Amino acid sequence: PTELGTHLNTVTCQQCRLHNKTSFLLPDDMENQDGDWTCKICTGVTDGKELKSLVEKFDNEISAISQSRRYDFEAWLELRENAKQLFHPSHQILQDISRWTIPIIRPPNQDYSVVPNQI
Repeated sequence: PTELGTHLNTVTCQQCRLHNKTSFLLPDDMENQDGDWTCKICTGVTDGKELKSLVEKFDNEISAISQSRRYDFEAWLELRENAKQLFHPSHQILQDISRWTIPIIRPPNQDYSVVPNQI
C-alpha cells in the first residue's frame, strides 16, 4: 500500500494533524483507489474520490504555474507549503513541485562543482 515504501500516493491524515499528530491515510483496498482510505492511528476514513480530486487540484495548479509563471519561485514555494500540509513528504505532488523549482535554484548552465553559499 505504500508503493514499496516510496509513499508516492500517501496522504496526511487531517484529523490527526489537527491534534498535532503525524499519520497517513492508506487505501483499504489497493485494487480500488476510489474506495475508502483509513488512518492507521485514529482510524478516520476519507473517501478515495475526495483524495483523487485533491491530487487533481494540485496537478492543475502545477500545470497552471508551469505554463504561466514558470520562474515565479514564490508561487512554487507557496504551493509547496500548501502541499506539505496534505501529502506525505515523498508524495508525487511534492516531487513534481521540486522538479519545477530545482532548475530555478540551479540553472542547467551553472557550474555544479561550486556550491552556493545560500540555498
